[in-house]
Amino acid sequence: MPPQRSNDTRTFDPQALTLVFRGSLGIAALGGLFALLTASNAVLLDGARALVDGVFAQLRRRLDRQFQNPEGDAISLSQDTLELMLNVVQSAIELAVLALAAALALVTIASGGRPIDSGIALGYGAIVAIVGTNWAARLGKIAEKTGLSVVDREAKRWFNRGMTGLLFAIAFSAAFLTGDTLLEPLRYLDPILVLLMVAVSVSPLWKWLRHNWTQLLGHHVEGLLEKKVHRILDRPLRLIPHQDVRLKIEQLGRDVYVDLDFLVSPENQFTDELHDLDRIRMLLYERLHVGIPNLVLNVSFTGDRVWMERAIANTDRASSETPS
Repeated sequence: MPPQRSNDTRTFDPQALTLVFRGSLGIAALGGLFALLTASNAVLLDGARALVDGVFAQLRRRLDRQFQNPEGDAISLSQDTLELMLNVVQSAIELAVLALAAALALVTIASGGRPIDSGIALGYGAIVAIVGTNWAARLGKIAEKTGLSVVDREAKRWFNRGMTGLLFAIAFSAAFLTGDTLLEPLRYLDPILVLLMVAVSVSPLWKWLRHNWTQLLGHHVEGLLEKKVHRILDRPLRLIPHQDVRLKIEQLGRDVYVDLDFLVSPENQFTDELHDLDRIRMLLYERLHVGIPNLVLNVSFTGDRVWMERAIANTDRASSETPS
Protein backbone atom coordinates (compact mmCIF):
# COMPACT_ATOMS: atom_id res chain seq x y z
CA MET A 1 0.00 0.00 0.00
CA PRO A 2 2.26 2.85 -1.17
CA PRO A 3 1.39 6.26 0.26
CA GLN A 4 1.63 9.14 -2.19
CA ARG A 5 3.40 12.27 -0.99
CA SER A 6 4.77 15.51 -2.24
CA ASN A 7 8.51 15.90 -2.63
CA ASP A 8 8.79 17.60 0.77
CA THR A 9 8.46 14.79 3.29
CA ARG A 10 9.46 16.71 6.40
CA THR A 11 6.97 16.62 9.25
CA PHE A 12 8.69 19.56 10.95
CA ASP A 13 10.81 22.54 9.96
CA PRO A 14 14.46 22.33 11.13
CA GLN A 15 14.62 26.06 11.92
CA ALA A 16 11.48 25.78 14.05
CA LEU A 17 12.91 22.73 15.84
CA THR A 18 16.07 24.66 16.68
CA LEU A 19 14.03 27.58 18.01
CA VAL A 20 11.87 25.30 20.17
CA PHE A 21 14.91 23.42 21.45
CA ARG A 22 16.92 26.50 22.43
CA GLY A 23 13.96 28.39 23.83
CA SER A 24 12.73 25.44 25.87
CA LEU A 25 16.13 24.72 27.40
CA GLY A 26 16.50 28.41 28.23
CA ILE A 27 13.13 28.53 29.98
CA ALA A 28 13.88 25.24 31.75
CA ALA A 29 17.19 26.59 33.09
CA LEU A 30 15.52 29.82 34.22
CA GLY A 31 12.68 27.86 35.81
CA GLY A 32 15.07 25.69 37.81
CA LEU A 33 17.14 28.69 38.95
CA PHE A 34 14.16 30.88 39.89
CA ALA A 35 12.41 27.94 41.60
CA LEU A 36 15.43 27.61 43.90
CA LEU A 37 15.52 31.35 44.56
CA THR A 38 11.76 31.77 45.11
CA ALA A 39 10.65 28.37 46.48
CA SER A 40 7.80 28.51 43.94
CA ASN A 41 6.34 25.24 42.68
CA ALA A 42 4.48 27.13 39.94
CA VAL A 43 7.78 28.35 38.52
CA LEU A 44 9.25 24.85 38.92
CA LEU A 45 6.30 23.32 37.04
CA ASP A 46 6.67 25.79 34.18
CA GLY A 47 10.39 25.02 33.96
CA ALA A 48 9.78 21.25 34.10
CA ARG A 49 7.34 21.40 31.19
CA ALA A 50 9.82 23.48 29.21
CA LEU A 51 12.49 20.84 29.90
CA VAL A 52 10.20 18.12 28.49
CA ASP A 53 9.62 20.27 25.39
CA GLY A 54 13.36 20.78 24.96
CA VAL A 55 14.20 17.09 25.26
CA PHE A 56 11.61 16.07 22.69
CA ALA A 57 12.58 18.92 20.36
CA GLN A 58 16.13 17.55 20.38
CA LEU A 59 14.83 14.04 19.63
CA ARG A 60 12.90 15.43 16.67
CA ARG A 61 15.99 17.28 15.45
CA ARG A 62 18.02 14.05 15.48
CA LEU A 63 15.29 12.11 13.70
CA ASP A 64 14.87 14.85 11.11
CA ARG A 65 18.60 14.82 10.34
CA GLN A 66 18.55 11.03 10.13
CA PHE A 67 15.69 10.96 7.64
CA GLN A 68 17.18 13.72 5.50
CA ASN A 69 20.55 11.93 5.30
CA PRO A 70 20.43 9.35 2.48
CA GLU A 71 23.78 7.93 3.63
CA GLY A 72 22.58 7.26 7.17
CA ASP A 73 21.30 4.02 8.64
CA ALA A 74 17.81 3.09 7.47
CA ILE A 75 14.97 3.41 10.00
CA SER A 76 12.26 0.78 9.68
CA LEU A 77 9.44 3.13 10.78
CA SER A 78 8.27 6.11 8.75
CA GLN A 79 8.90 9.66 9.96
CA ASP A 80 5.18 10.20 10.47
CA THR A 81 4.89 7.10 12.66
CA LEU A 82 7.84 8.14 14.81
CA GLU A 83 6.39 11.66 15.14
CA LEU A 84 3.10 10.18 16.37
CA MET A 85 4.97 8.01 18.88
CA LEU A 86 6.90 11.02 20.17
CA ASN A 87 3.67 13.02 20.53
CA VAL A 88 2.06 10.20 22.54
CA VAL A 89 5.05 9.76 24.87
CA GLN A 90 5.55 13.51 25.35
CA SER A 91 1.85 14.05 26.14
CA ALA A 92 1.87 11.16 28.61
CA ILE A 93 4.96 12.54 30.39
CA GLU A 94 3.46 16.05 30.57
CA LEU A 95 0.23 14.67 32.02
CA ALA A 96 2.22 12.74 34.62
CA VAL A 97 4.13 15.93 35.54
CA LEU A 98 0.84 17.83 35.85
CA ALA A 99 -0.67 15.10 38.04
CA LEU A 100 2.34 15.19 40.37
CA ALA A 101 2.25 18.99 40.51
CA ALA A 102 -1.48 18.97 41.33
CA ALA A 103 -0.95 16.44 44.13
CA LEU A 104 1.86 18.54 45.66
CA ALA A 105 -0.28 21.68 45.39
CA LEU A 106 -3.15 20.03 47.25
CA VAL A 107 -0.77 18.83 49.96
CA THR A 108 0.64 22.36 50.25
CA ILE A 109 -2.85 23.84 50.63
CA ALA A 110 -3.78 21.22 53.21
CA SER A 111 -0.65 22.00 55.20
CA GLY A 112 -1.32 25.75 55.33
CA GLY A 113 0.36 27.01 52.17
CA ARG A 114 3.96 28.18 51.78
CA PRO A 115 5.73 31.53 51.57
CA ILE A 116 7.54 32.46 48.35
CA ASP A 117 9.76 35.32 47.27
CA SER A 118 7.27 37.06 45.01
CA GLY A 119 9.66 39.91 44.18
CA ILE A 120 12.06 37.56 42.40
CA ALA A 121 9.25 35.38 41.00
CA LEU A 122 7.70 38.30 39.13
CA GLY A 123 11.04 38.72 37.33
CA TYR A 124 10.73 35.16 36.04
CA GLY A 125 7.20 35.87 34.85
CA ALA A 126 8.28 38.99 32.99
CA ILE A 127 11.13 37.15 31.22
CA VAL A 128 8.89 34.24 30.20
CA ALA A 129 6.21 36.64 28.94
CA ILE A 130 8.71 38.42 26.70
CA VAL A 131 10.45 35.28 25.44
CA GLY A 132 7.20 33.36 24.96
CA THR A 133 5.49 36.00 22.83
CA ASN A 134 8.70 36.63 20.84
CA TRP A 135 9.16 32.92 20.11
CA ALA A 136 5.47 32.61 19.22
CA ALA A 137 5.82 35.40 16.65
CA ARG A 138 8.95 33.84 15.11
CA LEU A 139 7.37 30.39 14.93
CA GLY A 140 4.20 31.90 13.51
CA LYS A 141 6.18 33.38 10.61
CA ILE A 142 7.79 29.98 9.94
CA ALA A 143 4.38 28.30 10.05
CA GLU A 144 2.99 30.83 7.58
CA LYS A 145 5.98 30.30 5.28
CA THR A 146 6.03 26.47 5.40
CA GLY A 147 2.33 25.76 5.85
CA LEU A 148 3.14 23.12 8.47
CA SER A 149 0.34 22.74 11.02
CA VAL A 150 2.71 21.28 13.61
CA VAL A 151 4.78 24.49 13.57
CA ASP A 152 1.59 26.52 13.94
CA ARG A 153 0.73 24.40 16.99
CA GLU A 154 4.14 25.12 18.49
CA ALA A 155 3.60 28.84 17.89
CA LYS A 156 0.35 28.64 19.85
CA ARG A 157 2.06 26.69 22.65
CA TRP A 158 4.70 29.41 22.95
CA PHE A 159 2.04 32.11 22.96
CA ASN A 160 0.33 30.25 25.82
CA ARG A 161 3.69 30.05 27.60
CA GLY A 162 4.06 33.81 27.21
CA MET A 163 0.59 34.32 28.66
CA THR A 164 1.51 32.06 31.58
CA GLY A 165 4.54 34.27 32.21
CA LEU A 166 2.32 37.36 32.08
CA LEU A 167 -0.04 35.74 34.62
CA PHE A 168 2.95 35.03 36.87
CA ALA A 169 4.16 38.61 36.55
CA ILE A 170 0.74 40.06 37.43
CA ALA A 171 0.06 37.65 40.30
CA PHE A 172 3.51 37.93 41.87
CA SER A 173 3.54 41.72 41.41
CA ALA A 174 0.24 41.95 43.30
CA ALA A 175 1.63 39.67 45.98
CA PHE A 176 4.79 41.75 46.25
CA LEU A 177 2.88 45.02 46.56
CA THR A 178 0.34 43.73 49.12
CA GLY A 179 2.61 41.34 50.97
CA ASP A 180 2.55 43.21 54.28
CA THR A 181 -1.26 43.36 54.52
CA LEU A 182 -2.16 39.94 53.04
CA LEU A 183 0.73 37.86 54.31
CA GLU A 184 -1.33 34.85 55.41
CA PRO A 185 -3.63 34.50 52.34
CA LEU A 186 -0.64 34.88 50.00
CA ARG A 187 0.78 31.62 51.34
CA TYR A 188 -1.83 29.92 49.12
CA LEU A 189 -1.02 31.89 45.96
CA ASP A 190 1.63 29.50 44.63
CA PRO A 191 -0.38 26.24 44.94
CA ILE A 192 -3.43 28.00 43.47
CA LEU A 193 -1.35 29.05 40.45
CA VAL A 194 -0.19 25.43 40.07
CA LEU A 195 -3.76 24.12 40.14
CA LEU A 196 -4.80 26.79 37.62
CA MET A 197 -2.00 25.73 35.26
CA VAL A 198 -3.04 22.10 35.61
CA ALA A 199 -6.72 22.88 35.02
CA VAL A 200 -5.97 24.82 31.83
CA SER A 201 -3.49 22.28 30.44
CA VAL A 202 -4.97 18.84 31.16
CA SER A 203 -7.85 18.83 28.68
CA PRO A 204 -5.86 19.93 25.56
CA LEU A 205 -3.05 17.51 26.42
CA TRP A 206 -5.46 14.62 26.90
CA LYS A 207 -7.18 15.34 23.59
CA TRP A 208 -3.80 15.59 21.82
CA LEU A 209 -2.69 12.27 23.32
CA ARG A 210 -5.90 10.53 22.23
CA HIS A 211 -5.69 12.03 18.74
CA ASN A 212 -2.11 10.84 18.21
CA TRP A 213 -2.80 7.43 19.74
CA THR A 214 -5.72 6.92 17.37
CA GLN A 215 -3.58 7.98 14.40
CA LEU A 216 -0.77 5.69 15.56
CA LEU A 217 -3.07 2.67 15.63
CA GLY A 218 -4.35 3.52 12.16
CA HIS A 219 -7.97 3.53 11.12
CA HIS A 220 -10.22 2.80 8.19
CA VAL A 221 -10.97 5.91 6.17
CA GLU A 222 -14.61 6.93 5.92
CA GLY A 223 -16.51 10.02 4.91
CA LEU A 224 -15.22 12.74 2.60
CA LEU A 225 -11.77 11.26 2.03
CA GLU A 226 -13.19 7.87 1.11
CA LYS A 227 -15.61 9.48 -1.36
CA LYS A 228 -12.75 11.53 -2.81
CA VAL A 229 -10.63 8.42 -3.48
CA HIS A 230 -13.57 6.61 -5.09
CA ARG A 231 -14.34 9.64 -7.25
CA ILE A 232 -10.73 9.99 -8.43
CA LEU A 233 -10.38 6.29 -9.24
CA ASP A 234 -13.78 5.83 -10.89
CA ARG A 235 -12.68 6.52 -14.47
CA PRO A 236 -9.24 4.81 -14.29
CA LEU A 237 -10.85 1.64 -12.94
CA ARG A 238 -13.29 1.61 -15.84
CA LEU A 239 -10.35 1.62 -18.28
CA ILE A 240 -8.57 -1.32 -16.64
CA PRO A 241 -9.93 -4.73 -17.81
CA HIS A 242 -10.83 -6.82 -14.76
CA GLN A 243 -13.51 -9.09 -13.36
CA ASP A 244 -13.48 -7.68 -9.84
CA VAL A 245 -11.55 -5.18 -7.74
CA ARG A 246 -11.09 -4.69 -4.02
CA LEU A 247 -10.29 -1.19 -2.78
CA LYS A 248 -9.09 -0.66 0.79
CA ILE A 249 -8.32 2.80 2.24
CA GLU A 250 -6.60 3.35 5.59
CA GLN A 251 -4.88 6.30 7.23
CA LEU A 252 -1.84 6.33 9.50
CA GLY A 253 -0.73 9.80 10.53
CA ARG A 254 -0.51 11.95 7.38
CA ASP A 255 -0.24 8.90 5.14
CA VAL A 256 -3.29 7.63 3.25
CA TYR A 257 -2.84 3.99 2.22
CA VAL A 258 -4.78 2.94 -0.87
CA ASP A 259 -4.66 -0.82 -1.51
CA LEU A 260 -6.02 -2.11 -4.85
CA ASP A 261 -6.38 -5.81 -5.71
CA PHE A 262 -7.53 -6.72 -9.22
CA LEU A 263 -9.01 -10.01 -10.36
CA VAL A 264 -7.95 -10.02 -14.02
CA SER A 265 -10.29 -11.20 -16.77
CA PRO A 266 -9.43 -14.60 -18.32
CA GLU A 267 -9.18 -13.08 -21.80
CA ASN A 268 -6.58 -10.54 -20.63
CA GLN A 269 -3.22 -10.91 -22.41
CA PHE A 270 -1.39 -11.02 -19.08
CA THR A 271 -3.47 -13.83 -17.56
CA ASP A 272 -0.92 -16.61 -18.18
CA GLU A 273 1.89 -14.56 -16.63
CA LEU A 274 -0.31 -13.74 -13.64
CA HIS A 275 -1.03 -17.44 -13.11
CA ASP A 276 2.73 -18.01 -12.84
CA LEU A 277 2.96 -15.28 -10.21
CA ASP A 278 -0.03 -16.73 -8.35
CA ARG A 279 1.77 -20.08 -8.16
CA ILE A 280 4.70 -18.29 -6.49
CA ARG A 281 2.30 -16.68 -4.04
CA MET A 282 0.76 -20.06 -3.25
CA LEU A 283 4.19 -21.60 -2.67
CA LEU A 284 5.15 -18.82 -0.27
CA TYR A 285 1.81 -19.01 1.50
CA GLU A 286 1.99 -22.78 2.00
CA ARG A 287 5.51 -22.59 3.41
CA LEU A 288 4.71 -19.71 5.79
CA HIS A 289 1.32 -21.06 6.85
CA VAL A 290 2.95 -24.12 8.38
CA GLY A 291 4.66 -22.02 11.07
CA ILE A 292 2.20 -19.11 11.13
CA PRO A 293 -1.40 -20.40 11.23
CA ASN A 294 -3.00 -16.93 11.32
CA LEU A 295 -1.04 -15.71 8.33
CA VAL A 296 -2.20 -12.80 6.18
CA LEU A 297 0.09 -12.56 3.17
CA ASN A 298 0.43 -9.89 0.50
CA VAL A 299 3.04 -10.46 -2.23
CA SER A 300 3.69 -7.81 -4.88
CA PHE A 301 5.77 -8.07 -8.05
CA THR A 302 7.27 -5.05 -9.77
CA GLY A 303 10.01 -4.22 -12.23
CA ASP A 304 10.63 -0.79 -10.73
CA ARG A 305 12.68 -0.44 -7.53
CA VAL A 306 10.81 2.76 -6.59
CA TRP A 307 7.60 0.80 -6.15
CA MET A 308 9.42 -1.85 -4.11
CA GLU A 309 10.68 0.88 -1.78
CA ARG A 310 7.19 2.31 -1.44
CA ALA A 311 5.67 -1.09 -0.83
CA ILE A 312 7.81 -1.58 2.29
CA ALA A 313 6.86 1.91 3.54
CA ASN A 314 10.32 3.31 2.90
CA THR A 315 8.54 6.37 1.53
CA ASP A 316 10.77 9.07 2.97
CA ARG A 317 13.62 8.08 0.66
CA ALA A 318 11.61 6.94 -2.34
CA SER A 319 9.00 9.68 -2.50
CA SER A 320 11.23 12.16 -4.33
CA GLU A 321 11.67 9.72 -7.21
CA THR A 322 9.20 9.27 -10.05
CA PRO A 323 8.25 5.76 -11.16
CA SER A 324 9.30 4.95 -14.70
